[in-house]
Amino acid sequence: MTPNQAIQRADELRPNALSRDTKLLWLGEIEGQVGCLMGREEGVHTDPDGELLMQPPFDNIYYLYLCARIDHAHQDGDLYYNDTVMFNASFDRAKSHYRQQNLPQKRGNWRIC
Repeated sequence: MTPNQAIQRADELRPNALSRDTKLLWLGEIEGQVGCLMGREEGVHTDPDGELLMQPPFDNIYYLYLCARIDHAHQDGDLYYNDTVMFNASFDRAKSHYRQQNLPQKRGNWRIC
């Protein structure tokens, strides 16, 4: 998924008048967390047409995060709460899968981001 695709999906789910630049900034926040998980020390730069780090089937975290941020900006507490629960559950599954597939299975060797 690219940032542009994540923004398009979020805009379909949560029509809004927020700027594309704001949404790219928000995607940079979550991409930074994913980059930390994956050990990308040099920092993560979000190219609007480039591939985001988290791959399918876990890439839904990006538009779920955007939906939550859009709802927060619109001060819609109920939707924000629901989207946050969905995002957190999806991101937890994504992190767990990534760790199982990519990190050594030793105690005390996990990165905390």
